Amino acid sequence: MCLSTVYRDDVKQDNMVMKNVRMIEYQNGNIVLTDLMERQLSIEGELVMANLVDGVAVIRENNFRTENADEKMKTYEMVREIPNSCKNNQMRDVFIEEVSCGDPEQYIRDMFSGQLCEFDTQRTENGDTTISVRTGDLYQKFLFTLIDD
Repeated sequence: MCLSTVYRDDVKQDNMVMKNVRMIEYQNGNIVLTDLMERQLSIEGELVMANLVDGVAVIRENNFRTENADEKMKTYEMVREIPNSCKNNQMRDVFIEEVSCGDPEQYIRDMFSGQLCEFDTQRTENGDTTISVRTGDLYQKFLFTLIDD
């Protein structure tokens, strides 16, 4: 399986848009990125370059969606916990991955865009963030621990 990292304008760490991209599609003037966790990000723009050997793609955006253009991407360890709701089974699914984003809460809201959800966010002084998400009967918890600034 080939996975790519997608960058905005140039291959620089600060320009990273999404890691572990498994699919890049073009739909109605938008580039739609889909990662391993089936999260999708739609960006109005064009594909500039895709190097499948190195797992790198570059896009040029017509309108980059961010609330603060000066917002710096940070790297977090994200732990996603999904408790098992079956009776007599207390196990939970746990997924761990490294993500780069400007704001963990916005990252999760983008992940669940288009779905009816309830969000609860708690932040600590050291930069850790816990986000609880309920979609219908499914409850998930996301723990973000800052790796670097």
